[in-house]
Amino acid sequence: MRIGKWFKGKCVPLQIDNKDILYVTEFNYLGVHVCAGQLLKLSVEHNKSKFYRTFNCIFSRSKASNSEMISVELLKSYCFPFLFFVVDAMSLSSTNIGILENCINRALF
Repeated sequence: MRIGKWFKGKCVPLQIDNKDILYVTEFNYLGVHVCAGQLLKLSVEHNKSKFYRTFNCIFSRSKASNSEMISVELLKSYCFPFLFFVVDAMSLSSTNIGILENCINRALF
């Protein structure tokens, strides 16, 4: 993967043990998804899907309690760590911040 102003340029294939190393547009390093581009940028789509998967599981099981406070506490303790994992790694773009805010708003509605 290449990051910089020539990230779309063709490169000579690198080889290890006479096997080509594939170029990718995104990779995962310690749970943070880094995307190729002119600037270093992160993808929050995987975190968003983990958040919704966890939230849907918790919400479907906590409906019987009929308490919004229980749902909110479970949301804060189990779902938010998935959503905010990337925030500790780097500063996010305004687009990624909007995606994360939308997730929270939809869960609270």
